[in-house]
Amino acid sequence: MGLISSHPIAETRQITTAPPGRGRKKRPVVTVNVPYIRSLLERGVLTRRDEDVLLTVDELGALSVGQLTRLYWQSLSTARHRLRKLYDLHLLDRSEYNPARMIRLGLQPGVVYTLGKAGRLWLNMRTGKKERYVLHPLNTLYHNLALAEFIVILTEAVRHAEDWQMNWQGERSCRIVTTRGDRRRVLLEPDGLIIFNRPGDDSHRYFYLERDLGTENYAAFQRKIRRYGAFFLGKQWRTRYGWSRFPPVLVVTNNAGRARGLIDVIQQAKSPISWGVSDIETLISLGRADLLRANVWTVLSPGKPPRQLSLLSDP
Repeated sequence: MGLISSHPIAETRQITTAPPGRGRKKRPVVTVNVPYIRSLLERGVLTRRDEDVLLTVDELGALSVGQLTRLYWQSLSTARHRLRKLYDLHLLDRSEYNPARMIRLGLQPGVVYTLGKAGRLWLNMRTGKKERYVLHPLNTLYHNLALAEFIVILTEAVRHAEDWQMNWQGERSCRIVTTRGDRRRVLLEPDGLIIFNRPGDDSHRYFYLERDLGTENYAAFQRKIRRYGAFFLGKQWRTRYGWSRFPPVLVVTNNAGRARGLIDVIQQAKSPISWGVSDIETLISLGRADLLRANVWTVLSPGKPPRQLSLLSDP
């Protein structure tokens, strides 16, 4: 159980006890099966917020206790107590990751939660799917945490923008797959999809999202650009989403140097769609009230020179 089996000890360690100051109580051993989940539901153990937490962790793959607190609680101690309960029920798993690496990604070090075995079974019973409980590679989880941080700061920014609302999907929901016979082919695998809308006047902004950690070389990013271009030219996005225009792709990378490199790659690729590039250091430095309207995105559109625009600039 947990993540330690596939990860180096220097990078991560599974947590099986309570946090310091709360004793050393071991995680209860339970048999995770359908009767166990039914018992939790019949006893009303799960709250609506618990369900939202499980759905969010499943969609994004991993979130830290700090990120979950910012999304769902006012108090860190309250969040820790409830997340510990979900961990004891095996609905969530938790581990600790390399603090230095988390800081380099703009993340606050701390406990990280992923979906537990009981959480996966609960979701399968809820959706009718038969997805497996899996342990993700370490680099994937760091990427998930970095992506989650951007979603969280956008959520905080929208809370300050009373005239706008935001919805989002993670990689699981916006993956584009075609099926031919028994063969499945992934056409496009965005990290996320963000939708801003302003109630009352039907204003909206759509963006695909890519969280770049700088671990891929530029040739790999060029292949990603070509996949987006092929999906755009294939027109499937019109029937899938009913959009009148293809959404720009937002690329959030780690620092300004990497951002400049990606801008050069996108310009050289002559992509048929629009791209917006910024870095997490710049975005975090902004006040949440300014994040949506600050012109901190270098926007590259076909036939136009690079422009500095905000997320809410007119398309």
